[in-house]
Amino acid sequence: MAAATTTGPPAEVLGGCARFDDETEPITELAPADATDPDQEVEDGELKVHAPTRARKLRATAVCATAIGCATMVINGSTFMICGVLYSQLLSTYGASRAKTSLVGSLLEFTYAGGGLPVPHLISRFGIVPMYLVGALLYVMGLLGDSSAGSLDVWIFTHGIVTALGMAILFMCKLEVLYTYTPRAHRGLCVGISWAGGGIGTAVFSPILTSTSEAFGLSATMRIAAAGSSVYLACVFALVVLLRRHGHPFKDLAMPSSLAVTSSNSSASGRRSLLHQMFAQSMQWFTNTNFLILFAGLFIYLFGFSVPLTHLPQYVQDQGINAMDASRLMSIFGVVNAFGRVFFAYLGDCLGGPYLLIFSGTVLGNGVAILTLPFCRSFASFAAFAAGCGLVAGGRAGLLSLVCCQLFGQQLASRAYASLCLAFMLSQTFGSPTVALIYDESGSYDAGFFLVGALMLTASLLFVLLDLRRARAERAAD
Repeated sequence: MAAATTTGPPAEVLGGCARFDDETEPITELAPADATDPDQEVEDGELKVHAPTRARKLRATAVCATAIGCATMVINGSTFMICGVLYSQLLSTYGASRAKTSLVGSLLEFTYAGGGLPVPHLISRFGIVPMYLVGALLYVMGLLGDSSAGSLDVWIFTHGIVTALGMAILFMCKLEVLYTYTPRAHRGLCVGISWAGGGIGTAVFSPILTSTSEAFGLSATMRIAAAGSSVYLACVFALVVLLRRHGHPFKDLAMPSSLAVTSSNSSASGRRSLLHQMFAQSMQWFTNTNFLILFAGLFIYLFGFSVPLTHLPQYVQDQGINAMDASRLMSIFGVVNAFGRVFFAYLGDCLGGPYLLIFSGTVLGNGVAILTLPFCRSFASFAAFAAGCGLVAGGRAGLLSLVCCQLFGQQLASRAYASLCLAFMLSQTFGSPTVALIYDESGSYDAGFFLVGALMLTASLLFVLLDLRRARAERAAD
């Protein structure tokens, strides 16, 4: 094959990925000359590659991956808000206690976390496209089940299990897309923008769900949501297919300085059942000290993470604020949350990648914010809380996936995140019902909010310890 050259200045590589402001990417292997390929030209027997066109394709790949991530999180973020925004409607429709009603959201969080555990392995076997389609179908089926639910128990099943399982599959597919199709030098920005979709979904759909449920009732609202989601997800699925066919995957060259967990791709593992492989590889993570510290910190922190999402609308109504203003607070939370997801992730890019340290700061801020909630009484004070808590909570959401990449590398990041979902299952699931039970017993949310805030402060200390350990390992490796 003729020698290959690139037309344009050589690419600067950061972490194995071409910078977007350069004109070329690193090219290690070229196909034979193709006169129909606009990237290639044969001149004097020499194959040349037009770098500007190549760079545009790389940008298009990252933009498409980010759009898929953002669009998926719009769906997931708005669905999380259903449990809080429609909390009063569920209470009045089915007449159950607050503790039982909060099980809708808690079971959703449990299934959302647990459903993500096997997805990286299923993606490896079946591919992103089929798995994204399965997730979309389950999600819409769950919303249709909500619309025909005759009791709260049915809602707990259809929304807490079926819809949540679809959300989990969509989320892990989105995570795999972001890790594979975004460059390391800009991954924080791409991840931050994609996670901002959750805040956008919260801001846009909270008032829509409130007004629609008041005008047409709970069942009609969920039918409308199912119809709209089916069209929306069909469009996102088309983007996934387009990316898989025409996108250019990125590969990080630099790996973490110390990594005790490796992926198992041996022929022996191939002979074992998929279920056995998933269990063995999930348990292997618990032999890694860095993973154990991260898991413990998340376990403590996540106990209270969803408490504001579930109980804030009802809490402010208990203080004499009407339901529409309560939904506006969730919109404020969502808008600032979206900004926080982009800001803190991009801040990590600008500072050279200290994602774990920034993550520790957001957890600390989240705890301080919730400790102030019992002192809020007016709409202005609640709006200040929603803005502050939304900002740092958004930062946590976007940064965790980047922390996994920082600690465990690009290839293992999605599996590390999936194994961390055990912390979501075992902790986040019980936070909201515990706070609701405290309310049912005492008639006040204050003790529950103080408990949650204190736990978050404790978790932030563990994350600081983990960052110190990581930095010491990197210095020893140098």
